[in-house]
Amino acid sequence: MAQVLEEMKEGDVFIKGANAMDPQGNVAVLTPSPKAGGTTGKIVKAARDKKFTIIIPVGVEKLIPTDLSEVISFIGQETPDYALGLPCGLMQGDGIKVDERDALRILAGVESVVGSCGGIDGAEGAVTLFFKGDDHAVASAMELLKGIKGATLPKLAHDPV
Repeated sequence: MAQVLEEMKEGDVFIKGANAMDPQGNVAVLTPSPKAGGTTGKIVKAARDKKFTIIIPVGVEKLIPTDLSEVISFIGQETPDYALGLPCGLMQGDGIKVDERDALRILAGVESVVGSCGGIDGAEGAVTLFFKGDDHAVASAMELLKGIKGATLPKLAHDPV
């Protein structure tokens, strides 16, 4: 990570995922060191110093029902003393948030709303979006979605076989 951040420069784009999004579209990242910011803190500092852009893709399945400023205020600046797993805090995302609705607006020119999320039997991360626009924009959105529906992630080198 240090080498990547060293090489970043103005005009470059760094992609950093998020762990939570509130109803206002604010995003946050889990971090085991809220004061230092962990990896996220290093990325944000480098982006400010070198003037590169951070894009934060986040799926609407990460939507939480509480304003993130309230959550972060509740947690405070300390890592929790007790946790089931790695103790973490939340750090407000500093970048351009892009969720499925933003992607459809950018790529196809449609406006959309989330109708439902979740499912079973492999559809646990599913999102139902309702969208509208002119005929050309709707056709573009449908083609885009048909091309990615059912896509699976490639196996990573460290994934068990």
